[in-house]
Amino acid sequence: MRNELQARQIARAVEKPQGKTLHQAITEWGHFSRHGNMWHTIIRTLLACTVTGLTKKQIQARDTDWRKEKTLLDLLTLEEMERYKLLEGIVIAMIMAGSDYDPIKQAIKNTIATKKAVTVPQQNDF
Repeated sequence: MRNELQARQIARAVEKPQGKTLHQAITEWGHFSRHGNMWHTIIRTLLACTVTGLTKKQIQARDTDWRKEKTLLDLLTLEEMERYKLLEGIVIAMIMAGSDYDPIKQAIKNTIATKKAVTVPQQNDF
């Protein structure tokens, strides 16, 4: 359990610079004025919910020691954090390219669906 916690802390520390890049990209985004600072929460919640397959409340509920100081990223497992970082890179690139929210959301959903399809072993019907 201690090793898992250390691995999660390391993964979170590695994600922080990319998280800052995401924050800056959202702030400079052409669609930023539509919802202002809410875009930061909207995008991060979309990413966390997509990688876990759970809603925000379900992610928070699975942690017995959840406090308001913890972010959704603090509640992700190591595997979920790896998928989060992958999707975060895609979002940064799409925002910098000037994409709107709907294509970003669709790209994220498609990427996870593709990953699940590739990683699920196929059963033979013999």
